[in-house]
Amino acid sequence: TQVVVLYALLHDGEPRFTPKKLANRLGYTAMTMTRVLDELEGAGLGQISMEGRERVLRFDRNKKELWGNALERLRSPVKKRLWVKHSLKKPLGTKAGLSALAYYSALAEPANPVFSLEGKKWKGIKTDKNLRVLDISEPYACRLEIWSYPPELFAKSGVVDRFSLCLSMRADDDER
Repeated sequence: TQVVVLYALLHDGEPRFTPKKLANRLGYTAMTMTRVLDELEGAGLGQISMEGRERVLRFDRNKKELWGNALERLRSPVKKRLWVKHSLKKPLGTKAGLSALAYYSALAEPANPVFSLEGKKWKGIKTDKNLRVLDISEPYACRLEIWSYPPELFAKSGVVDRFSLCLSMRADDDER
């Protein structure tokens, strides 16, 4: 449900969403998207109407109001944070956390970069011999956030979207 709200906030175009189109775009099943539409309508965030034989979701608020009304129901996408050292030739995932905040602002890059991966991808690479999970930070290590949905779904230029970044850092007590 959260992914659909984020998609609506980041989507430029017709504010008309069907389960089939959402499923194709977001990588979920049409049945899951049908349940999501019910949840959004039940939460008062969107309205569902029938157009022919197709259910259509529309958000009756502008994006700022949708964000404000949905914010209390949204949670951090981060399920787990780890320190990782790797010798892979490419970044471990999508820039997130303080690395993404530095990208979007005048904040200096953190000494240890922060990346994000969906849980399924992490399961696929965590046994790689070129990767080592650490107990604490070390030089040249990176902070890895394991997310509940694919961070690259809404990422631009290899950096997580601003809404997901905000949600992932909401509980962080760092004043920056």
